[in-house]
Amino acid sequence: MDNAAVKLNHTVLAENRKKVMATGIKEVTSYDGNTIVANSDAGDIIIQGKQLHINNFDQSSGKLSIDGVIDSIQYVDVRPKNESFFSRLLK
Repeated sequence: MDNAAVKLNHTVLAENRKKVMATGIKEVTSYDGNTIVANSDAGDIIIQGKQLHINNFDQSSGKLSIDGVIDSIQYVDVRPKNESFFSRLLK
């Protein structure tokens, strides 16, 4: 079975702005001490803060554990790559 076709159940739990536990994560696309970007079926997730650290990421189960000072958690919708600016404008 192709992993791209598997949809994982997605949850995000933030605990006291010091820890984030997420499920349904396909991959972590970028990471530094201030920003973590991860991909899920619900879209890209951007977690921003200070002294961010990935404690654990298990790609097979989709579980991600982060600690640090959490300032924000934001979702960004993923657009199809073949959708042009004008096709979005004319919707």
